[in-house]
Amino acid sequence: MLQPISLARPKLVLKTLALLTAFSLFFYLHHLRSEVKWLKSELARTNEELYSCQQTNVELTKELKLQTQKYKRKVAHLLKLANKPPKVIKIPQIIEKKIYVTPKECKQMALMIDEFIQKQKKEQKECEK
Repeated sequence: MLQPISLARPKLVLKTLALLTAFSLFFYLHHLRSEVKWLKSELARTNEELYSCQQTNVELTKELKLQTQKYKRKVAHLLKLANKPPKVIKIPQIIEKKIYVTPKECKQMALMIDEFIQKQKKEQKECEK
């Protein structure tokens, strides 16, 4: 159990209390100063991060605007292309007509073809020599 403090020496007790209070205040003030220093450094670091984030935000906003403009231009271009009429490719039509050849003409063509083949064979033989 705690015993009551004798007040036989009140000056000593008051001096001790004053000394304890002074040390307590000193350590408390020291703690507060270190806390203030830490908070200031944290505030400076946070301000730097904020500035960095703001710069990044400005850059990203500019980039977003550019991309939006490019997107709108491309969409407008594609809409122009979509509204153009499609190209029409005309395929020429071949009209086949029957040509009647007489037997005499057919024999003449056969003779001409035979002559051409003979000339080619002669030329090949001459080239080989």
